[in-house]
Amino acid sequence: MERHGFIRSELELKTLILFALRCAACPVAFDNLSDMVLRDEAIDYFEYINALNDLVKTEHIHRENKDGAELYFISKKGIKNLDICVNNLAVSVREHTKKAVEYIMHKERRKADIDAHMVEHEDGSLSVICKLRDDSGEIMSLELSVITYEQGQSIINSFENNAENIYNTILSAML
Repeated sequence: MERHGFIRSELELKTLILFALRCAACPVAFDNLSDMVLRDEAIDYFEYINALNDLVKTEHIHRENKDGAELYFISKKGIKNLDICVNNLAVSVREHTKKAVEYIMHKERRKADIDAHMVEHEDGSLSVICKLRDDSGEIMSLELSVITYEQGQSIINSFENNAENIYNTILSAML
């Protein structure tokens, strides 16, 4: 895997994967880990998969299935070896990766704090339930009657994209 750029070897690629997992500090889904590591097109996807699988085989990374999703997290062995070779990664690569991890983890936390789903009642009517949580728990729950599935899906999408603004608008109107 000789290349031009900041990640020039398999060891550097493995170090980058371990670094991303350590920055995440919690189990990471495969898609999110891929987004953290493959930020630009300088790394070949198949080389990345081979490096990731090798790190799992050598127990630098643990892989578990939870609710049908593959989650990855760094092991003690991985942390120990990362500490030895993290300086092989350019500072700019580490900073770029930290920012990518922060962005993706923020997005995941936001997604976990927002719940919007449709409910069909026994009488055939529909409603959408929208909830917003923060670190202290649920801060808003709103149930809206809708006429069609399409209308309900539109409300769900809007709430997922604008939950904080909707909350602030309702709070401002109430106060």
